[in-house]
Amino acid sequence: MNYQSKLFALGMKPVYRTVGSMRSYKRIHGEVGFSNTAEGLTLTFSFTFNSGEPRGDATYFAFTYPFTYADIVAQCDELEARYSNHKDIYFHREVLVHSVEGRKMEMLTITSQDGGHSSPNNN
Repeated sequence: MNYQSKLFALGMKPVYRTVGSMRSYKRIHGEVGFSNTAEGLTLTFSFTFNSGEPRGDATYFAFTYPFTYADIVAQCDELEARYSNHKDIYFHREVLVHSVEGRKMEMLTITSQDGGHSSPNNN
């Protein structure tokens, strides 16, 4: 996380989403302060809750737009559909282990069919 301060120096801001009223995350408004400490990156920002929001709705903040497990699986499925029978690309997908929640932790291998070696005829 210490290297992420460069992104905030260039204007990146955390995102938020309020359950019940927002389906997607949005960037926060206002200034974001940041510093690198021995413990890691520290972010400082202010957020004003909309008085029109229903009470009790949870608001979530994230470093950046979340990439869910479902998003990852869908992207892996798309890559597999695209490259598993490709004549020039080697694609292999395997489960390495399952998480505590029972989710597959997979490894994808994507390379050329010739193992990255060019033939003497191809310079």
